[in-house]
Amino acid sequence: MSDPIIRTATASDFPGILALLIAAFSDNNPGHPRFEQLMPQTIRPDKTILDNWYIAVCDTQVVASTQIVAQRFVVAPGIEMRVGSIGQVACLPDFRGKGLMSGLLNATIARMTKDGHHVSILGGDRQRYRRYGWEVAGSARSLSLSSRRIDGKPVLPAEGNRPTRWLGDQPTAERIHRAHQANISRIIRTPDETCLTLQRLNIATWVHQCDGGFAYICLNGDRIAEYGGDLRAFEELLSFLLARRGLSVTIPLEEGSGPLEALLLQFAGGYNLNAVDMIRVFALKPILELYRPLLERRLACWQDALTLEMADDGERVQISRDASGLKITASTAPADLTLDRAAWARALFGPFPPALPQDPRIGAFIRQAFGLPVIWPLLSQI
Repeated sequence: MSDPIIRTATASDFPGILALLIAAFSDNNPGHPRFEQLMPQTIRPDKTILDNWYIAVCDTQVVASTQIVAQRFVVAPGIEMRVGSIGQVACLPDFRGKGLMSGLLNATIARMTKDGHHVSILGGDRQRYRRYGWEVAGSARSLSLSSRRIDGKPVLPAEGNRPTRWLGDQPTAERIHRAHQANISRIIRTPDETCLTLQRLNIATWVHQCDGGFAYICLNGDRIAEYGGDLRAFEELLSFLLARRGLSVTIPLEEGSGPLEALLLQFAGGYNLNAVDMIRVFALKPILELYRPLLERRLACWQDALTLEMADDGERVQISRDASGLKITASTAPADLTLDRAAWARALFGPFPPALPQDPRIGAFIRQAFGLPVIWPLLSQI
C-alpha cells in the first residue's frame, strides 16, 4: 500500500468521495442518509466545487476529505463577508490516527488564506478544531415561537386563500429567490443555487400570496430554516403555521435585522443568545476594514489609539480615532492587546470575550466596538 497523497478532487473522484462519506459516517450511524440528498447545492460533480475539495488518496481509493464551500454573506447593510465554510470532514476508520486530517485541514487553511476569506466557519468538536484556530463564537438569537402574539391577535389568511406547499415549480422558486435576496442579512447565491438549496432533504417550503405580497418559510421539522418576503404575506403565513404547531427560529443581531425579525420577536415566548458556531479568523485588518461602517457608528465618541496583535503570526493593527476620523492601519508599535487566533474569534464576534488585561482602556474598547454581527444560516450550513 502506497502512502496517501493529498490533492484537490476532480470529477473522476466524485463517486469515490460519495463512497467515503457514506462509509465514514455510517460507522456509528448505519441509517445515515446519502450526502448528495442532504446538500444537493454543494455536493455535486461541479468543477468549481471540486476545485475546493481536498482529498487524501491511497492507491486509487479516496480515504479522507475536507470541503471548502466559498460563501458570501451580507451580515448587515453594506457589510459583505467572504466565508470559507468547512464540511465533509471524513476519514475511513482504517486511516484514522495517521495525520491525514491534520494534513487536509492545513491544506484548506492555506487555500482559504490565499483566497482572501475573512473567516472560516464549521460545525464540530471544539477540542478537535480549536488547535487549528477555530473557536466557538458569534452571536445569534434563538426564539421559541407560539401562536400567541405580544402586540395583538395573529393575522390569519383570508378564507379560501390558504398558504400552499411548494412542490418544485420554477416560477415560484424564482420568486423565493428574489424574496430571499431582499433580506437584510442573507447568503448571496444564484437562482439555481436557491432552487437546489430548497431541495435539501427534510426541508418543507411553504409559500403564500395575498394582497400584501408574497412570502415563504422553509421548515426543517419544527425549525424555521429560512424565510423571506413581504411583511403582510409573511405575517399571514407565519400565523397560519403557528396555529398548527410551535416553531423555533434563529435570527441575527439587531444590525442584521429588519421588519420580519421584529415580527418574529412578537411571537417569541422566550429567546436565548447562542453562539453561531466555530469561527476561524485569518487576519485582523481585513475584518476591521470590512466592519468599518459599523465601527464608525459604534466608535463615534471614542478617541484613542490601540494596537492589536495576532499572537500566532505577529500581525499588528492599530485602530485609532481623532478629529480626522477612524483609522485602521498596519502597525509596528508595541501591542496593547495580544490574543491568539481562537481568542480573537471570541473577542471580535462574541458572545462573550476572552480573558483581557486589567486595563480599563482595553475593556472599554472591546465592549464598545465588539461583538460584530456574523451569520451562518441553517440552509447555508454544510
